[in-house]
Amino acid sequence: MICSSGPVEVASYPRRRVSSARSSPMDSRLRGNDLEKAGDGDWAHWKPLNRFCPIVSAPRIALFCFLLSTLPCSAKTLLEFEGKIYPRRFLQVKGIGYGHHAIVWKDGRTSEKALIEAEIPDREVADILAKQGLVGGNNLTNETWTARNDPNNPAADARVAGPTVEVTVTWEGLNRWEKLKEILGMPEADYRFGDHRSLIPIWKSGCIVCNVSCPGGKISNHSLTIRDQVMKRLRPNLDLEKLPKDGTRVRVRISK
Repeated sequence: MICSSGPVEVASYPRRRVSSARSSPMDSRLRGNDLEKAGDGDWAHWKPLNRFCPIVSAPRIALFCFLLSTLPCSAKTLLEFEGKIYPRRFLQVKGIGYGHHAIVWKDGRTSEKALIEAEIPDREVADILAKQGLVGGNNLTNETWTARNDPNNPAADARVAGPTVEVTVTWEGLNRWEKLKEILGMPEADYRFGDHRSLIPIWKSGCIVCNVSCPGGKISNHSLTIRDQVMKRLRPNLDLEKLPKDGTRVRVRISK
């Protein structure tokens, strides 16, 4: 994608003035130069003789370039790190933890339940994202988790706040970056930088990316809450035939 923060420079193409002398019907098409008469005193524009092709004019080119400049630029990579993926083990987790832990530091308390075990600590991930200018939401509390079974407590219904980030993964032989949410079969996942570094001493989970709005995750999924998890609305749908064997080394990228 070509992005521009300044004025768009439009390429200048040769054009020819149509004089009033060429006003007969026979001159409506100038075959030698492949021009179409635009009218007395107007500019004629290059146009293929194929009548199904649109006229390409400088104003239209300028409009196209302006619209192109308003499109968002390609994602900025904030952080990359190594890890290992365990898709089959991930689907064998039982109980409330099923599907919850997407990426966890390998020395974290919940690493054996994770889809990906990361080499980097969760605190370091949050530190790097913060240094890159991301301001975490820090809106979830311990009660978001501890009150999950109390239907009268709204804490478990809270959704993580913070800037949206994109999490992608690749491994040897894939030759592309695959979105984490596509790997998980959760295309509507909306990952946000919640931060919550202040809660690390309490949870010690090592959670880097959680698939619900979790106070233990540095990055969490805004589209699902802890209440949703309790109500079994968290339903990862991995295609094991397209994923590598457990223990395969992967590389994870977080971008904005």
